[in-house]
Amino acid sequence: MVNSKKSVLPSKIVILEILETEGRIYETKLREILEDVYGDFSQTLLNNKLMSLESEGLIIVSESGSSKGKIIEHPRGKRYVKIGEE
Repeated sequence: MVNSKKSVLPSKIVILEILETEGRIYETKLREILEDVYGDFSQTLLNNKLMSLESEGLIIVSESGSSKGKIIEHPRGKRYVKIGEE
């Protein structure tokens, strides 16, 4: 995993690397890690990256009902059922 401030790796790659290691992580913890890697990492930027990764099918984001925020996880073997598929 990348541990240096001002990383040159794209944040989407770093998020995927974190999820490869962690499996699933709370949004607040993910943001803390990203702030360690990049310095400032806003909630808006995190939301945009998560939406992009989720729309590409690379992560799953779900509500946790906790103050720690959403749960982000790597799909690992999970898949969505397509329309018309049973």
